[in-house]
Amino acid sequence: VDGLLLLPMEHLPEAVHVAALRAFHNPVVLIDQVWNGAEFDYVGSDNRGGMATLVERLIAAGHRKIGSVFFSEVSSGEERKAGFLDAMFRHNLPVDARFLFEVHDPKNSYEEICRALDQPERPDALVCFNDYLANDALNAAYDLGIRVPDELAITGFGNLPLSEKLRPMLTTVDQHAFQIGQAAARLLMERITSNETGPYRTQLIPTEPIIRQSCIC
Repeated sequence: VDGLLLLPMEHLPEAVHVAALRAFHNPVVLIDQVWNGAEFDYVGSDNRGGMATLVERLIAAGHRKIGSVFFSEVSSGEERKAGFLDAMFRHNLPVDARFLFEVHDPKNSYEEICRALDQPERPDALVCFNDYLANDALNAAYDLGIRVPDELAITGFGNLPLSEKLRPMLTTVDQHAFQIGQAAARLLMERITSNETGPYRTQLIPTEPIIRQSCIC
């Protein structure tokens, strides 16, 4: 094996796994997620900037009580949460702790989102870590009788094929996954052929908001 492309894992690698990767003397390129102390090339999306741009669109549409559903145990979750806060602080909007929901087990996210939305006070917009969590949020809103987007705007992140099949169709952020794959493969080949011999590189692919019917933007 001349090189490895390492796609996201469900859980952060333990020390023994990181040591095994470092013992592999050929190039390794991480895709989409990274972790503290990872000494490898990395190609991902501009998570922070993409989320900030999406929240800016919600703010421009008049939303002020903006909540979030994040899974911050991975680097992309941390970056998207930071982008959410960037936009809120830039516009001097309050970040209400009651509307910040952290999912600890994506398999149980529907129940967690239901409990969060079934309160006397709730946000008028909800930005989600990815399209899967946004799908759960749409289902929770439907089951609770909350009209989307009239009473609650919901957005995702990723622009998965799922996002166009939902009703209402999901507003999201396109990560340009094809370009991420191309860039990662190109970087790996450059390392293998020794055309790239410099220090470890981080390459972020620009993102693009995709506005659909789940929010009025």
